[in-house]
Amino acid sequence: MADTVRKRVLVVDDDRGVCRLLASQIAALGFDVKTALSAKEAHAAVEHQPADLALVDMRLAGDSGFDILKKWRENGRVRTTLMVTAYANAGLVEDCRKLGIDGFIEKPFDLEHVRLLMLRLLGEAAPGTAEEKEEVP
Repeated sequence: MADTVRKRVLVVDDDRGVCRLLASQIAALGFDVKTALSAKEAHAAVEHQPADLALVDMRLAGDSGFDILKKWRENGRVRTTLMVTAYANAGLVEDCRKLGIDGFIEKPFDLEHVRLLMLRLLGEAAPGTAEEKEEVP
């Protein structure tokens, strides 16, 4: 039987509680999750190991989440990106689209929405749905 490689997800938020909440929910889905509390930690994490998906808060100390995602789009260290913010406006959403950011999550967020969006972007079936892959004994 072939080994399955778990997809890697990076959560970047300067709020430790948000990082813990998202990391626990994402880990429960079977993904390998790392967290970063700053832009510096985030850059170090993806230099060490690229991520399949990154959820990045817009407002961080140091670089903005937008600047982080722009850099990752340029260097290809993160395949899929989600911007997370409590400060949504039409201009920000449009800037994210222009940059090619894959999704946008507003705080306060609904964990079910985050879960479904992540699964869709990573090409995974939602557990408990008809799309879920059956295990073959």
